[in-house]
Amino acid sequence: MFSDREARVSRYLKKAEEVLGVVLFCTILVSILWQIVSRYFFNAPPSWTEELSRFLFIYMGTIGVHLAQGDYGHVRIDMLVTAVPAKVRKVMESIILLVCSLSMMVLAWFSLWMAIRKAPIQLVSLGISSGFMYINAVLVSLLSAATTARQLILVLSGRGRDVYSAEPAAAREV
Repeated sequence: MFSDREARVSRYLKKAEEVLGVVLFCTILVSILWQIVSRYFFNAPPSWTEELSRFLFIYMGTIGVHLAQGDYGHVRIDMLVTAVPAKVRKVMESIILLVCSLSMMVLAWFSLWMAIRKAPIQLVSLGISSGFMYINAVLVSLLSAATTARQLILVLSGRGRDVYSAEPAAAREV
């Protein structure tokens, strides 16, 4: 199992991501409500609310991707993995995690390239570079690559049970 310190840090980081997701969602909600109120009551909707909501929604979605990967619920076909013997399972888990980690590193590279390419273009109503819309993909890709690499190390070191015996968050809550 995880060491006590490692488990605490992991829970703290996961909770921080969840709180950030909630803050982003609430900000999106307030932004959209402000647009509705200003349109119907003042007949002058601000131009920045829709763009801000879209921008924050992208960030909120990428946080969700990393949270799902941390629960090992992002890329997995349980029926196939759990139906095979333990040694085959270890090989399958290792291949899946290696492919996921490499895919995330490739995605980070292309996202960085796209962020640099889009940097000169400004989001008109927010007045910031459109490259910021792609930086989040770089960050979440690198985080997911690190998460899957850590999970791969656990599987290869014989601590795979820490990875693939954990139920996704939705299943634990029921």
